[in-house]
Amino acid sequence: MNRFICRLAACVAVVLVAGGSFAQDFPKPGKEHQDLAKAVGKWKLTVKEGFNAGQTGTSEFKAVCNGMWVASDFKMDDGSFTGQGLDSYDPTKKKYVSVWVDSMSATPLFFEGDWTEPGKTMVMTAKGPGPDGTPVEYRSVTKHPSEKAMTFELYMKSGGAEVKLMVVEYAKM
Repeated sequence: MNRFICRLAACVAVVLVAGGSFAQDFPKPGKEHQDLAKAVGKWKLTVKEGFNAGQTGTSEFKAVCNGMWVASDFKMDDGSFTGQGLDSYDPTKKKYVSVWVDSMSATPLFFEGDWTEPGKTMVMTAKGPGPDGTPVEYRSVTKHPSEKAMTFELYMKSGGAEVKLMVVEYAKM
């Protein structure tokens, strides 16, 4: 009987301790998340430089997970390319973070970076496979000249030289 009571008391203690930890507040979106949420909406895009230069498409940005993340859905009008991203702010790293997947690779890219010009220019870097599969460094520069315009530039660094891969201009619909 004493063993039963001891086990029951131990179980109750575990439930009470675990219950207390679940009662803590979850993180809430902060200013950094609100800055990212400015992109929320539908955008018309034009590829200005790169592989698909001259082509057009759309991208839709949505706040998800109670505003902790911004999800993007990128589609070329001709269906030749699609991509999806998730963007947030990691308070532990004190960096903006992004995950990007697309129809040209089975390997996700994990970016992190910060505003070089608060609210105007975001620079992020990632490491991943290049077009031939060898590891390369990527750098993205996203400029926000206004609430209705955005420009995305993607660079690849391999063997010491950085090459601009693409420039995409966005106009809010």
